[in-house]
Amino acid sequence: MIPRGFTETTFVKALTLVDQGNYRQAARSLEDLLKTQPTHPEKQAFHHVLAYCYKKGEKWSKAIEHYTYAVSSTYPLADYVIYHLAKSYGQMKDNQNAIIWYQRLIDEHPQSFHFADAKYELGKAHYHAGYHAEALKVFLL
Repeated sequence: MIPRGFTETTFVKALTLVDQGNYRQAARSLEDLLKTQPTHPEKQAFHHVLAYCYKKGEKWSKAIEHYTYAVSSTYPLADYVIYHLAKSYGQMKDNQNAIIWYQRLIDEHPQSFHFADAKYELGKAHYHAGYHAEALKVFLL
């Protein structure tokens, strides 16, 4: 999704860097774009792609920060953002937050492509948090 009405060429260049696997340079470009005060929909897209860059670099705290900025019920890829936000919390062994975000995905986006994975990961997060009965319920339902 390329936001309209903005410096599309800069965003396209950042996306090209992502496609080439140059996540560090793409992140720098996206951070610069965020300094230009983009509109709300543009800002969500920039944060989403920036979070992806940080996730690829295993910078989980930065990924979480930018996925959180991208979360919105009006964002077309909200389910993707929520799923990867939960996964990032899981990577940091923060099972409490992973549970919250997986549950939100399940509750708010039952038609999501990530629904089945979110249920499985929710069960794992419950298990790792020591909530074995909850984990069993998730796995059996």
